Amino acid sequence: MAIDLRYGHAISCERLSGVFDEIFGLPLSEGALGNLFERSRAAFTNQVAGIKAKLLRSTIICSDETSVRVKKRRGWQWTFQNAEACVHIIQPSRSKAVPAAFPGGVRPAFWVSDRLGSQQGWGQQWQVCLAHQLRDVQYALDAGDTVFAPVVKRILLRAILIGRRRDRLADSTLKQYRADLDRRLDAALKLEPTTTAGTKLRRQCLRARPECPMKIKVGIMTA
Repeated sequence: MAIDLRYGHAISCERLSGVFDEIFGLPLSEGALGNLFERSRAAFTNQVAGIKAKLLRSTIICSDETSVRVKKRRGWQWTFQNAEACVHIIQPSRSKAVPAAFPGGVRPAFWVSDRLGSQQGWGQQWQVCLAHQLRDVQYALDAGDTVFAPVVKRILLRAILIGRRRDRLADSTLKQYRADLDRRLDAALKLEPTTTAGTKLRRQCLRARPECPMKIKVGIMTA
């Protein structure tokens, strides 16, 4: 219960000590709670090792990072996950050293992330995260782009819908869908946005697309 209240509900050790004393009549000092948490470390470490091993056995890993405060200093919380497993780690850096070390030499078939350079290159193929792309598309829409962003949004949403049904579709059908999305994106990239945000979004798509067929384009296999 102490672990759940501390880490699941973010109750400080000072308040947690009061909870156990006032509600359960069990006096626990902050030092005693700290020792309890330290003793539990080994059990959680073993669980994390098992989750990580399951993740590394899969064909796809998705990564992301966000800033986090640790002892009044900024760190970075990294997430490595797929539909089956998820591992969170906190590191002082968002550099490529973190995703380079995490797989330990394992290269999954697909690696999905945003366009941050340090998150690319760790799988056999890389695909941009469609959720991040939709966020950027929505920003362009909110900034007034009515030419390029609406078309790309429809393409991305269609790719996501197809991806949700991929386990029920034949490989030949998936290839047809992918070719259709390719044609749609080819046509979209010929459009000339009339706003700065739309132009920036188009440049992002043009930069990312040629390097690998899984980028931006489809998401059918891994979304």
